[in-house]
Amino acid sequence: MQDGSIIDLCINARTGLPIWSPDSTKIAFSRQIESGEQPRLISIVDIHSGDVVQLYDENAHNIVGWITIPGNN
Repeated sequence: MQDGSIIDLCINARTGLPIWSPDSTKIAFSRQIESGEQPRLISIVDIHSGDVVQLYDENAHNIVGWITIPGNN
């Protein structure tokens, strides 16, 4: 981000709508693992470091918001 480059995180139509963290340092989105299958992969990307946390979601939840737990930044 520092050099102004753009990275496309939404690779294809199987990717859900992205959600920004309240402090705008992370973005989360879900993606269908295989076409036509129910399980999804939730990805949380730290835009400064590029670190990615991925969570397997066998129930295919939709991401609708961001929750910050007090004391856990």
